[in-house]
Amino acid sequence: TYMLSDCSSLQSLPAGMTLASVTNATQMLSGCSSLQSLPAGMTLGAVTAASGMLSDCSSLQSLPAGMTLGAVTDASGMFYDCSSLQSLPAGMTLASVINAGYMLANCTSLQSLPAGMTLASVTNASYMFYSSTSLQSLPAGMTLGAATDASYMFYSCTSLQSLPAGMTLAACTTTTSAFSGCTSLQAADGLAFPESFSIASCNFGAAALDALYTALPTVTGKTITVTGNPGTSGDDPSIATAKGWTVAGS
Repeated sequence: TYMLSDCSSLQSLPAGMTLASVTNATQMLSGCSSLQSLPAGMTLGAVTAASGMLSDCSSLQSLPAGMTLGAVTDASGMFYDCSSLQSLPAGMTLASVINAGYMLANCTSLQSLPAGMTLASVTNASYMFYSSTSLQSLPAGMTLGAATDASYMFYSCTSLQSLPAGMTLAACTTTTSAFSGCTSLQAADGLAFPESFSIASCNFGAAALDALYTALPTVTGKTITVTGNPGTSGDDPSIATAKGWTVAGS
């Protein structure tokens, strides 16, 4: 743990460094703000604990093609503040991750995610994509079906335009500011939050709001806030109110 952390002048690692047997990579290489790349053979395939592993590596632009991190269960803060990271390896599905809090927060250059990334095991998704301002889309199969905490999950993801049709987030019980600042978000057809939540000041048209209302589950005493969306003058909030929701802002 904490191996090579805060080595702010470190620009590269030896070509043969694989760390193949490491299981606990907590805070490893964190704060290495000058590190631009990792050795091609560094897959970290045995790592299970990766909390804060490459956090604050603000010059890191890419990861080795074979790095899947398939055994990682704790990815909290793993790439936090990797502001130059543009993409993740195609095979990185993070299928075993349970804790993804702050995992890709402030990755301001990241535009998309690997097609196979479903994050189906994640329960803690709080702050997961916080202020990843260049993220435009999510993989079609990303459901986050086990996530219970979605607080600040997509906060200030200003380029995100839609959520995958299969992303219902139906298990979430904490939804605070999940979509605050998502000014480009215009579609979330499958979203079925069972708790009060807000999409205020997003970009939903009337048809998109009606599709969202249609997907909502039947509840008692919950509120969906839609203030500031362009479709609020032509939507049909009775679709939601018939299922126990109060629609604020329409």
